[in-house]
Amino acid sequence: MRQPVALPIYAQIALVLLGIYLFFHGLIVGANILIPLAFAFLLALLLYPLNVAMEKVRIPRAIAIILSMILVILVLAVVFFFISNEFLGFYDEIPELTTRLNNTFNDLQLFIEQNFRVSPEAQIDWMQEKLNTFLEGSGDLIASFVFTTSGVLTQMGLVPIYAFFILFYRDLFKDFMFKATPSKNHENVALILHKVQKVIQNYLVGLFTVICIIAVLNATALLIIGVDHAIFFALLAAILTIIPYIGVFIGSFIPVIYSLAMTGDIWQPLWIFLAFTAVQSLEGNIITPNITGSKVSLNPLAAIVALLIGGAVWGIPGMIMFVPFAAMVKVICDHVEGLQPYGILLGVQKDPATRRQWLQFTNLLKKN
Repeated sequence: MRQPVALPIYAQIALVLLGIYLFFHGLIVGANILIPLAFAFLLALLLYPLNVAMEKVRIPRAIAIILSMILVILVLAVVFFFISNEFLGFYDEIPELTTRLNNTFNDLQLFIEQNFRVSPEAQIDWMQEKLNTFLEGSGDLIASFVFTTSGVLTQMGLVPIYAFFILFYRDLFKDFMFKATPSKNHENVALILHKVQKVIQNYLVGLFTVICIIAVLNATALLIIGVDHAIFFALLAAILTIIPYIGVFIGSFIPVIYSLAMTGDIWQPLWIFLAFTAVQSLEGNIITPNITGSKVSLNPLAAIVALLIGGAVWGIPGMIMFVPFAAMVKVICDHVEGLQPYGILLGVQKDPATRRQWLQFTNLLKKN
């Protein structure tokens, strides 16, 4: 029998890199289809325990799935109702806010004209020039963002339908997994499926915990500073942290502009900006990586890298979903022979056996 030819190391590396490129290119090309499916998969895993509990009391599977989805919709409706009530008080001040912003802008123009001898017409021309430069420089980024998110949003209505069928035909997926693997690995496959489900639940709990912590920190800072509608601004900024980078900017920009227009003072907006900057720094570097990362047994570095890769591939939806997906990869690596070193690289726990071997090796080097 002819022996297989071993490829040179450079050829193996080239094939691996080509495979990685094709994989991520496929994710980008199929984003409009894959992103709703991915959200539906996460939703199905979240609702799975509730569906099992309902089916144990002899509720038909289809009805159990519909009831669980109705429960999720009701929870979201309650959150939306609470936020909308907080928004009503802010909405009543929008006409006054608009007037004050116009007055502030006019005062700023007058100040520049008196102190720097620049006419209002020249100021407007300068602002238009800078705005055009900014739009031209960021045009590709905005176009890419709109292209990705617009197609995704049109498909998000399919998420409940996808989730329904994933839950309804979940036994077929289990049968496929068992048929596709040798019988000696069935116990390991069942363990992987169980742990993947737990990982998703823990991640969503961690995400909700992050939002609550950010809301409390924002509200505390705004109340200390003395900002009107502090609870509304705090909740809005906390929820917008789900959208990395853009959400942070919007969540801090709104209360700063509101305070600047309503108070006419520079100090309160400055304190708001510093407070939000501090909170968002904690959120991005400590809170989110450690809470969501620890809930899914990922180290902070792996969680941050997953966020960056998700943003590069799928934009905002990718930033939300790639952390739990990275955790799924870790679960698979931990239970598949040959992939366990990668599981250790993604995790937070040290391998005692590996550490002992490393200490023995370093001691040997010192002796020599």
